Amino acid sequence: MSSRIKLILGVVVALILSLIVGVYVLLTRYDCEDLKPLISKATLDATGRELTIGGDINLDIGFRPTIVLTDIKFQNALWGSRPELVKIKRFEIQVALFSLITGKIKIKRCVVIEPNVLLETDESGRLNFESISSTGKIKLPAVTINNIRVVRGRLSFKDGKSGKAYKILLKSLTAKAEGFYDLLEISSDGGFKGESFQVRGTLGPVPDMLNSEKDCTIDLTFKAFDITAKLKGSLKDPLHQRGLDLGFTIQAFDFTKLSKVVGRQLPLNEELQITGRISDVKPKSYQITDCGISLGGNRIEGLIEIDLSNKRPYFSSNLSSDNLDLRPLLSQLRKGGVDGVELSTSETKAGKLFSSTPLQIDVLTKVDGTATIKIKKLLLPRLALNNVSSEIVTKNDTLIVRPINATIGGGSLNGHVNLEILRKDAVVNTQFKANGVDLESMLKDLGMRNVMVGDLDVDILLSGQGASVANIMENIDGHVSVILGDGQILNKYIELLGSDLRTSVYRLLNPFKEKEAQTDIRCMVGRFDIENGLAKSSVLLFDTEHMCVVGGGESDLRQERLNISLKPIPKEGLGTQATGKFSLNLGELAKPFKLGGTLSDPSLTLDTKQTVIAVGKAIGGIALFGPFGIVAALIGKNSDDQNPCLAAIEIAKGGVNASLSKELEKKKSSEKSVPQSIMGVGESIGNSFEKLFGKEN
Repeated sequence: MSSRIKLILGVVVALILSLIVGVYVLLTRYDCEDLKPLISKATLDATGRELTIGGDINLDIGFRPTIVLTDIKFQNALWGSRPELVKIKRFEIQVALFSLITGKIKIKRCVVIEPNVLLETDESGRLNFESISSTGKIKLPAVTINNIRVVRGRLSFKDGKSGKAYKILLKSLTAKAEGFYDLLEISSDGGFKGESFQVRGTLGPVPDMLNSEKDCTIDLTFKAFDITAKLKGSLKDPLHQRGLDLGFTIQAFDFTKLSKVVGRQLPLNEELQITGRISDVKPKSYQITDCGISLGGNRIEGLIEIDLSNKRPYFSSNLSSDNLDLRPLLSQLRKGGVDGVELSTSETKAGKLFSSTPLQIDVLTKVDGTATIKIKKLLLPRLALNNVSSEIVTKNDTLIVRPINATIGGGSLNGHVNLEILRKDAVVNTQFKANGVDLESMLKDLGMRNVMVGDLDVDILLSGQGASVANIMENIDGHVSVILGDGQILNKYIELLGSDLRTSVYRLLNPFKEKEAQTDIRCMVGRFDIENGLAKSSVLLFDTEHMCVVGGGESDLRQERLNISLKPIPKEGLGTQATGKFSLNLGELAKPFKLGGTLSDPSLTLDTKQTVIAVGKAIGGIALFGPFGIVAALIGKNSDDQNPCLAAIEIAKGGVNASLSKELEKKKSSEKSVPQSIMGVGESIGNSFEKLFGKEN
């Protein structure tokens, strides 16, 4: 090596050493307290918020200079619940000395001890960091961060609307990157409400997080409460939550830990998976595409849009499903109470069916929206519906579900539900009509074969008001009518009832059950008119091959008690010698029954006190179906005017008043055309039936 080269190298080395010594001397003699106002001003210019350093600034000079700041506070929004958005007990940065000489900053280690971050919203839902100003193009020197570590952190969230607060404890967090434009490898562990969580993945690069023109990539996996959530995509402007494009997958296999966190048992015991892709179509407006929700063998797919730009959030969705079996879910819900509302201990012990727990309807006061749903096959505990379609609208504290259309057992189902909030009460109006339902076909859809057959019509019209289900039932009005024709039930399913109830049912419907495998039901007709929570029967009739059962009474929905009398009439040995054509033998008639007890625990027993309600009372004092109606039907005279099923159906469809007026007209016309001798027979039969059912003249 020539002497010239040796000289040049010696000068360069000496110059470098001189620079290092000069920087060292400068840094060791520089008063670090003078840095505080410079740091505060730079932060204020960049964010619009003040940053203060309450403790000392310590500088350790070496080949890896280290600067330590203590008691750091970053200003909160002016309306915040505390002055600081962020508080940090200790902040330590270690840099590579030789990188400073080249004008680059290589952070070998960054340690944050006990950071305390508060995220909160005001009453309008505005976040406390939304007003942080930024040009979106913060120019940074070339910075390489090799290792970031956070120890014993705390993240708190406070909702200004509800006043609820949540705290997340961060045991540790590390973020590593090899170079300036490399991704940060994230690893974090912490806890929430006594349960641990972890986060793994990549984020960044750091310069892209602070540049609104760049996409910050996100690839993170969260694990907590036996739930795994994965996020993969990008966020263009993290500081202002803009440019969102994230795919997500959420999987849950066990909900025990999550139930503990939320404070109640969740009605889920099958694998849950939620997938989709969320993007912001405009500021504070988000769209979830390719949305899919799977629970066990069920799956719902569609599009969801959420707009948070207005005072009242707005959502819209268009969802569909090929098959939705809600029986397992509803079964789990009912274990905790009716329709998912938990019953109190006293209600459970008292055998209450309707819960007095206040309805959770506050959401209607906070959000508007529209949802359409189509389901090819919907299975409920006692219903199988096909081609279900409906639209759900929430607006101005009102929930409207209309129209609800479906096919059921080859027949049709139509209805609607209106729910409106009036102060703290829910005002409910609902109507459903099902026509031409083939029970055998519907039960097959539920996996139940050879159970029961028959053609079913149902008409339900109800309205009520209250703060709970029990409260609504206390003052509910409306009617319920059920008509079943040409039916049949296998006796083996009656055998599944309790011994006392089973015996009573057989005596009512089929005293020859030992000889027959099934009980034929010619018709089952019932209508209850409801006023102020008291459901009174307008007509109640069971007509089988061997027995005709006539009933009357009431169901008190306020006290949840039953008081219904049933009178079985055998179809053999009836008549009267007075006509030479009929022979009526009252001694052969079966004894009356009483359906009592509560709605949750009904009982059917012999009515030893003969308190069965006179059938004549049910339609205003006229013998049921006219003076000869029942007698003629029981001996086989089944003309349209004499068939008890047809007359009962007429009452069930039109109510008492409509049928009563027709009966009065028939009675007047019959009085003009029937000879006096026959009229006398009719009166005697009518008097006999009034005595039979407990009414004395």
